[in-house]
Order: sequence, then structure tokens, then C-alpha cells
Amino acid sequence: MNAQLPDDTTSAEQNSAATTDRWWLAIDGRPDGPRSTTYITAALQAGRLTPLIPICPEGGHEWRPLGTWPAFSSAATQVPDRSRAAAPPPPPVPGLPAAPHAFAAQGGSGFDRLLMNPALPPMANLVCIYTILVVPLYWMLAFVTDFLDDNPFLDGSGYYWAYGVNLALHRLVTLALTVLLFISGIQFRDLQASGERLLRLLFSAWLTWGVLQFIVYLMLFFTAGVADAYDPIVTDMTAWDVIGSFLNTAAFACDVVCLVWLILKRNQLPLYAR
Repeated sequence: MNAQLPDDTTSAEQNSAATTDRWWLAIDGRPDGPRSTTYITAALQAGRLTPLIPICPEGGHEWRPLGTWPAFSSAATQVPDRSRAAAPPPPPVPGLPAAPHAFAAQGGSGFDRLLMNPALPPMANLVCIYTILVVPLYWMLAFVTDFLDDNPFLDGSGYYWAYGVNLALHRLVTLALTVLLFISGIQFRDLQASGERLLRLLFSAWLTWGVLQFIVYLMLFFTAGVADAYDPIVTDMTAWDVIGSFLNTAAFACDVVCLVWLILKRNQLPLYAR
């Protein structure tokens, strides 16, 4: 991270700094922002920021003391010396490798630390909570409802076995997706860009699988009705049917919201390339 940048990279940083009006700041060792030039200048003049605090232009990769950037050099010379305290070391920004054990320096404690990261915006932390905690709980509850629910088709018929096999396959596929979502959620919590990319892929895969399963069950129940293969004893919707339908619908909606938000906001998150 401290290696000398090539000339073309330095030139690109200078061009980025000359054209941007938004900057990342290193506040207490964590990336903050991006903030506007006007905001930073006002904070500098008010003494809330020091000329030595590391900042980086949005879209850039180089951290330098605030006072060394031409956009703030004039304002920095007017800051009293008493505010020129030592600034924290710059954290990585998107495009730079993360330091080892990046999350260890982010603060927090206890249960919150397992699920969230203070460097992430609130919605990103909700995505972490959803993938690390809620999705595994959803899978276990859905498994219980499937186990307690009755097979609606005549015992021994082809529909009976098709329903059972498809249900087992569904649980295996969703178990694999649940484990992968848990892992990628932890990576995302640790500010790894690879975790965010994997989350988008997994949410897309889960939604695609859910649509395919809906089509399969629709065809299965329709053809079974034509063939009169329903078990006459199992006709009414049970409480487990209602719970299972609610869980599946809620999970589908949450997956859609998470996927859309990640697609729209992925370039604005303080993630490390890894």
C-alpha cells in the first residue's frame, strides 16, 4: 500500500483530484464519505478536520494529507497549528488491497460485531444481518414446516414420489445457497468486495431457483388435479402450509430488495478489493 505509484497512476490521481468534488476521509481509521469539497473546507476552517487527515478523491486510490491537495492548500494554511495533530493512518479504499484483519480495527463488540460493521451504511448492515442470521433461521424453519407438512398426493403414486424427491432437492439446493450466503455475508461485513459480488450472484441464483420451483409445483399440482391423484384425506390447508407460504414469500421479497440495493449502491460502498 505504501509502494511508489507508477507515473501514469500518479497522473490519473491528479486528474481525478482536479475533476472531483467528492472525497473519502479517514476518520478514526475508518473510511468516511464521500464528502463534498465545500463540506471539507468548512470543517477544516471550523477546526473539525486537520490538514494532516488523510483523504482520497472519489474514484481514486491514493491517500494523502488533506493540506497537500491543491483544492484545500489555501484553506489549510489558515488553520491554527494547534489543530495539526497527528492523523490516523489511511484505510484502504475501493481498488486497494485490504490490510489483514481489517474488521478487527473497526470497533464494536459482542453480538453487534458478529453481524455488522460501523464502516457500512445502515442498509448494508441489514444485508449482513439478513445473510448471517436471518437466512439460516429461515432455512431451518422452512425445513421444519416441510417435515411436518403432509404429502398432498396419493401414497405410492408417481406424483407422491415426484413431490418428495423435488422437496428433498429443493432443501439441498437452498442449504448450499444458505451456507454460501452466510460466508459471503461475513466477507461483506469485513468490507471485502468479493463478498458483495458473491452476494449479488447468490441472491440472483436463489431468486431464479425460487421461480423454477414455483413453475415445477404449479405444473405438478395442475397435472395431478387432472389425473385425480390428490390424497382425499389431505385436502385443507394446514397451519404449516400457511407458515411455509409466508416464509417463502417474505424470503423472496427480502432477496429482491437486497439484490436491487446492492446493484444500485455497490459503487458507493467502502469495500476493499480482495
